[in-house]
Amino acid sequence: MARWGGRARPAMQVPSPSVREAASMYGTAVAVFLVILVAALQGSAPAESPFPFHIPLDPEGTLELSWNISYAQETIYFQLLVRELKAGVLFGMSDRGELENADLVVLWTDRDGAYFGDAWSDQKGQVHLDSQQDYQLLRAQRTPEGLYLLFKRPFGTCDPNDYLIEDGTVHLVYGFLEEPLRSLESINTSGLHTGLQRVQLLKPSIPKPALPADTRTMEIRAPDVLIPGQQTTYWCYVTELPDGFPRHHIVMYEPIVTEGNEALVHHMEVFQCAAEFETIPHFSGPCDSKMKPQRLNFCRHVLAAWALGAKAFYYPEEAGLAFGGPGSSRFLRLEVHYHNPLVITGRRDSSGIRLYYTAALRRFDAGIMELGLAYTPVMAIPPQETAFVLTGYCTDKCTQLLLQPPQPPDPKEPSCGCVFCITLSSNNCGPPFGGAAGGKEPAGHCRKRPARLRDSHLRLSAPHAPDRPEGGHSAGQGRPGDRDREQGQPLQPTLPGDPHVEEGRVCPAGRRAHHLLHIQHGRQEAGHRGGLRDPGGDVRQLCALLPPDAAGALQERRGPWLPAQVLPPREQVQQRGSLHLPPGVCP
Repeated sequence: MARWGGRARPAMQVPSPSVREAASMYGTAVAVFLVILVAALQGSAPAESPFPFHIPLDPEGTLELSWNISYAQETIYFQLLVRELKAGVLFGMSDRGELENADLVVLWTDRDGAYFGDAWSDQKGQVHLDSQQDYQLLRAQRTPEGLYLLFKRPFGTCDPNDYLIEDGTVHLVYGFLEEPLRSLESINTSGLHTGLQRVQLLKPSIPKPALPADTRTMEIRAPDVLIPGQQTTYWCYVTELPDGFPRHHIVMYEPIVTEGNEALVHHMEVFQCAAEFETIPHFSGPCDSKMKPQRLNFCRHVLAAWALGAKAFYYPEEAGLAFGGPGSSRFLRLEVHYHNPLVITGRRDSSGIRLYYTAALRRFDAGIMELGLAYTPVMAIPPQETAFVLTGYCTDKCTQLLLQPPQPPDPKEPSCGCVFCITLSSNNCGPPFGGAAGGKEPAGHCRKRPARLRDSHLRLSAPHAPDRPEGGHSAGQGRPGDRDREQGQPLQPTLPGDPHVEEGRVCPAGRRAHHLLHIQHGRQEAGHRGGLRDPGGDVRQLCALLPPDAAGALQERRGPWLPAQVLPPREQVQQRGSLHLPPGVCP
């Protein structure tokens, strides 16, 4: 269906902070000190979310990740929503998209307490508590939607067990814990309900251009499709522009995803059909259906493209993508890729793309050029290869179109095509790859260097359904890539946490603090303030709660929370289990 109308952009609702915290102690045999921290928040939600990026992690929508980026601090702030929590959850990153050899953060319970900590898994899937805690918990919050966990993590940590967060694709992995654990080390990922999601965590910070005053919208949406009960479906739908639709410029577009289907809609594209066909048969069905009209194969001119995790796309103020008018087809084809690994049935969908367009034509016409290699057996990786490079080249007939000067020549106009956006896609297959576009260009018009884009983290690993992790592979810090980004101001001034940036910071080899979550309910006990001496170190300003039933506390919180102080990293305690303090007054 195609809809024309005004703009309506709902904002994500996030509760406003009214913070109360509780903390306790969890020791290990390696004499490291563990800070147990929780923050319970109450109150109404602000109008706008401090997390501009969000993505569902599992097909059922049980886990949802939101995040924000501070390039000045080189830190990512994560917010993980767990809608249905049992005994715990694992979340993290890995080179190959599996829970083996992964950098993890874990929420778990041992029946006496509930904990949050930085961990890693080896090639056999065994989980270990990390001696260097780089995931810092900032708050935990129970809402009607579920449990929110807010934590932060630096891009790089100098920890050989951690993943280096950089430009390109990141494989996010997750797993669910069904039963309480004796210890974190008793987790083996091979027996868990697991899954993965691919996303670009480090988003570019690009100012949004102002839209023209006469901007109108058009919605190209699937017509209440019943999503097929199979893992992969490409759905095609044909619609058309109004009769006599004049030439316009598309200046922006954004996704419209049916609520509840966020984890099933993988990507969407709007194509314009070839102008030489006066009519295109209307169709709504699988793109590989034998009933699909052959003329749909000539609807390949891209007007808009969106993939899971992407935000709205804005064209530069001086350019727009032309559609409509003489020499342009009225017929459009919407293609939606449904990724349904759990083979969920009975879901209906009306997702699509909203186009923002103007009749005030801009100075330049933008265009979309698609480059790549076809999926054919010729492109197969030979057997027994440890490394293989597959290269594609543009012919001069293609690139010459970018270098043609205006006719007649105009010294005020650029003599080349300026590339302002590049997107890489390998869909369900493809090792690391990249591209470059360059040409002769005058100063002041185009970039003087080739436009380059490389993704060092895409791996040949097709999406698989949860509960079916594939074999383990190497992990670690990740692979450093070309970083071409200027330091900017933090994007999340409203987020909690220390805004201080350490100048000249090097690898923090001595950091041993473990930030853990201790969730309790029931009767609260006042702790002891200051002066407590422990054989393993000096514990100051710590309040603890008696843990009568921590597993039940994961499901429901009763009573107020106690505030707490986060201990300095130099403090260490040699005591296993929660530290129960004598009665006193909490700070």
